[in-house]
Amino acid sequence: MASTMPANKIQSHRPLLQRRKSLLTTFQAMTDGIIVLLTVYFSFYNFQGFVTTLDVIFMVMLLAIMGATYDQLGIYRQFGGLLKSARKLAFAWSASFAIALFIFIMAQYFDQLSRPALTAIFLVAFGGQLVNRWLMMSIRFQSSSTLEELSPVLLVGDGSLVKYLFDSINHNPWIQEKAIGRIQVSDKSDDNLVPVLGKTAEIAEVVRQNKIKTVYIAVSLSESHLVESMYRDLVDENVDIHWAPDIFSMNLINQSVKEMAGIPLLTLSESPLIGNHRMFKAIEDRLFALILLILLSPLMLLVGLLIKLGSPGPVIF
Repeated sequence: MASTMPANKIQSHRPLLQRRKSLLTTFQAMTDGIIVLLTVYFSFYNFQGFVTTLDVIFMVMLLAIMGATYDQLGIYRQFGGLLKSARKLAFAWSASFAIALFIFIMAQYFDQLSRPALTAIFLVAFGGQLVNRWLMMSIRFQSSSTLEELSPVLLVGDGSLVKYLFDSINHNPWIQEKAIGRIQVSDKSDDNLVPVLGKTAEIAEVVRQNKIKTVYIAVSLSESHLVESMYRDLVDENVDIHWAPDIFSMNLINQSVKEMAGIPLLTLSESPLIGNHRMFKAIEDRLFALILLILLSPLMLLVGLLIKLGSPGPVIF
């Protein structure tokens, strides 16, 4: 018998897993791509006087690898301050560039690329992306200061996850929201520094009084039964409701969120060598082996020479 969806499931043509995007982050990703594209083109043209078909292939491949790597590392989804973001961007850009070069080395086309042009591409494109990130941050902070009020956000819960969400929302320049407080779930006193605006029974009133636009429910697993009742209280309040199950109190290994047959899956433990991770691990292993082989080759040649001089017969037998 063919499987069917639960009777009470609301059918939707939207993908279940949605990534949070904004116009500014989309524009930043596009401008990063344009910076890299122009840098590659003009670097090859400046050092060679022309641009070959192989140069264009390298440019397209670098952009594709850059998009996949940046997406994998969450370059446009996370923010931890300018310095931390710069370090993360440096790692992502270096990895993208190294993968592109590795592919050309394996295809035996690397010798046809201009070395000065490659050096200029790596340095200038990275500098351009840094400047772009700083400009976007300046625009974001400037727009925030000119707005009368950011979209108010209400958190629900008592644990450390609520404090983490509170800080993440209020210190991320890409999120046009401001967390103003939380709904306390437990009657026990805690050391959570997020302001308490009410109890669970008062959540609808708190939403109306503070003109809340978004609610993040971050209760512990033992309190997950409260989610349905709070959802019913808020369903007519015209607010966005997000549920962030507090699974991080457990000692998790490689946790993730997935979708299978329209059902959300919270993966608590999983082998890290799946999907793109397997490919990146294989590339990393081969790059590391190649570097070690180059570094150790003088020593291996010396050992082979000593064996040849000290005993008859072949070095390898």
